[in-house]
Amino acid sequence: MLPDGPAATADPAHLRRLGRAWIRLSDTHRVPGELAAAEGACRTAHRFFEVLAAADPHNAEWQRDLSVSWNKVGDVRVARGDLEGAREAYEAALAIMQRLAAADPENTEWQRDLSVSWDRLGDLRLARGDLDGAQEAYEARHAIARRLAAADPRNAEWQWDLVVSLSHLAGLAERRGDPVTALGHRQEAARIARALAATGRLAPADARMPAGPDRRLAAARELAGRGGGGDRARLGVPGSLPAASVRRRAEPMEDTPGLVSRRLVTPH
Repeated sequence: MLPDGPAATADPAHLRRLGRAWIRLSDTHRVPGELAAAEGACRTAHRFFEVLAAADPHNAEWQRDLSVSWNKVGDVRVARGDLEGAREAYEAALAIMQRLAAADPENTEWQRDLSVSWDRLGDLRLARGDLDGAQEAYEARHAIARRLAAADPRNAEWQWDLVVSLSHLAGLAERRGDPVTALGHRQEAARIARALAATGRLAPADARMPAGPDRRLAAARELAGRGGGGDRARLGVPGSLPAASVRRRAEPMEDTPGLVSRRLVTPH
């Protein structure tokens, strides 16, 4: 059932449930060979959220749903290699979250969603070779991640967001040939990751997660010691990024935990 005709006047809660169900279906199809099915499901979900958002522009939850849906549309377009279409979708998502975050600056959910939108856009810009644009997006994401992490040091999810943000800035610095700046970011990221593990805030299945930041830190130290240049492969910093390498972040719709929150345990 599509959100036109009678569906457009259906119970809003029912429409949201349908939209979320289609989003989940789209996620399950986002694998090689099933992108057409993923795109179809995502398009259907998006139409539900557009109907709801248009019905009440002041309903922040419905606007947020539309932002998440735009990000999902962008993810599918990236997987198809349509980077320009992905840019339009990610920028639409970002614009919504900027409005919501500005209207309610104390809402940490909106702030984190805004950081996710900036992150996606940064990944996309990096994939297109726009290093200045990627820097702008990653720094915007980083400012939010650092603010949230400082506001609640016990929130493991926000601490790991900061690790990821630092890692992205480090990777970009390495692309720009600035190993000293990259090393500083890698050192901080590794320190936070180790602290999460040492204090039992990583789920048992993910106890080895700090190995990634530690491994990249070791490579960054070696590169900085040589004065930069060369060996991007050891740092995980390719010279150019194919469309499929744009990383996808999951925002929870309804009560579905996001990728990071499944990996981390916040103590009571």
